[in-house]
Amino acid sequence: MLSFLFFACSTETNVSGTVQDIWSKPIEGSEVYMKDVEKPAKTSSSGSFSFLAREGSMGFRVSKEGYIPNTGKLDYKKGEPAPSINIQLYPTAEKNGFWYIGEKKYQLVDAQKIFKKESNARRILGLYDVGSIKIKKNKPVFVFRTTLRKEQLSQLDLELHSLRFIDKTNFNALTGPQEVDIDLWVPDTQAAFDIRKLGTEDHFLIELREELQPGVYAFHSQGVLSDEANINTKDLPKELLMGFPFEVK
Repeated sequence: MLSFLFFACSTETNVSGTVQDIWSKPIEGSEVYMKDVEKPAKTSSSGSFSFLAREGSMGFRVSKEGYIPNTGKLDYKKGEPAPSINIQLYPTAEKNGFWYIGEKKYQLVDAQKIFKKESNARRILGLYDVGSIKIKKNKPVFVFRTTLRKEQLSQLDLELHSLRFIDKTNFNALTGPQEVDIDLWVPDTQAAFDIRKLGTEDHFLIELREELQPGVYAFHSQGVLSDEANINTKDLPKELLMGFPFEVK
């Protein structure tokens, strides 16, 4: 009887966990640190790890080369079932820019040069090319990698607009209104989104607040697609003196 009680009291509970990428694929070889535990755990081929459970709040930090570090937290009380946690990692974007999170991988939203058509009284700015990114989701999510800090981003007025195509329009000339070929995609309705920092200083997550209707859209900053914009400004990094279009199917 005494031996049975000793065994029961010495039984320990483990917290188990898994590390996956954002497409739910296990990540092997991740380093998992648990708060107040000196030695990290390494994930197995199935992405799993375990620690001795501690009563109260347990915090975790996960890192792996090629991925953005992430954290997780759970609470545990003695007598409860063994706790478990799943932590997902975003892959590191290969270079600066907007990356659409596709079904299996990132897709780079190609930067497109801004063109202008103008007369003495009117100017129109827009894009000739809307790129090759076609999205089937109405609320796409993007990873944005940039050299800018979040404080600088808030000053850039990053915007997302639907685009409409202008084939021709009238410009005033000395002899009167003159029809001019435009052939540009220009901004129309603004779409709201939230942007938050991921686990590194140069990666941000962009999430739409509402579903997008089918059509063409573009990210841009400092109103560089507005008719009043100075697209020759030196104040913006080169990566933001462009439009970043995609199509929602």
